[in-house]
Amino acid sequence: MKAILIALVFVAFIVVFVVFYIHSRNETFEGDVTDKKSYEEQMNNMNNNRPGITLGERTTTVYKIQVQTTAGKSIWWQVNEGKYETINVGDHVTKRSGTMDVDVTPKAAPPAVPTPPVPPAAPPSNPIV
Repeated sequence: MKAILIALVFVAFIVVFVVFYIHSRNETFEGDVTDKKSYEEQMNNMNNNRPGITLGERTTTVYKIQVQTTAGKSIWWQVNEGKYETINVGDHVTKRSGTMDVDVTPKAAPPAVPTPPVPPAAPPSNPIV
């Protein structure tokens, strides 16, 4: 009986994980990056059969961007390190259905201010003959 209960809990956990993953892949949004942050997260692999015994610890770095969507929502979205390094605050991102990645459109550079024309040099007033 205990084994059946454990199996049912395990199956329920897998179902919830798959539903969440499918929902995230199907989610779509578009907007501008308003903030970005990275932080280290420590994961502890506990051996549940023997409490107090750890199988090891691992530190991973999590990279997230905050997006103000065109729908008016503010969301945090996790990206990989390479994408995090290329995204800047103000960039426009689009998350398409069927992927976990965002497409980035860099924010436009401000228009260059034209430099005033330089007047031509005056000819010498006393030419040498």
